[in-house]
Amino acid sequence: MSTSGQPLPPPKEPRRNSGTLLAAIVIAVLFMALGCAGACAGVLYLALPRARVALEAADIEVPGITVQPEMNDWMATRTLSQIYTTSLAAVVTNISVIEHLGEPVMADIEAEELYRRKNTGALGSGEEISFDIKGSKAKGVVTVTAIGAENITKITVTFEDGSSVDLPLPEPQPFIVR
Repeated sequence: MSTSGQPLPPPKEPRRNSGTLLAAIVIAVLFMALGCAGACAGVLYLALPRARVALEAADIEVPGITVQPEMNDWMATRTLSQIYTTSLAAVVTNISVIEHLGEPVMADIEAEELYRRKNTGALGSGEEISFDIKGSKAKGVVTVTAIGAENITKITVTFEDGSSVDLPLPEPQPFIVR
């Protein structure tokens, strides 16, 4: 081994500032995203009430903008669903409905909503829902009036031709919470 008289350069240390640079970039992007989201929320918060007032003043109804009813209670949804399923079972097995609409009678799954509720808010002493049905020959609308989930008081089927039939009421079923 021969040694030359030249000193060796000191070994290079690995760069450690790349991690801090990456962290700074991530933090900057997060702050920009939060700022953008805050600005958008602020604009919507300030603009929507004014837009709504302007549309009402101009008597313009904008299709496609819907306001959800103030029913956010899972128990109300469960109760209304039980009214729907109980009345649907009575409708699809009724001979008059089958003769008028054609077999098989089923819920119209192409409708915008499973069922429509007449009232809004918390459940009251009486509820009314309606839903669409169809058979092989025609369509119809079922209107159900109930007091709670277990006590349906009236089921009416209105057919496309304008005629209607009141169905016999199903036996009250106990409301079971699982």
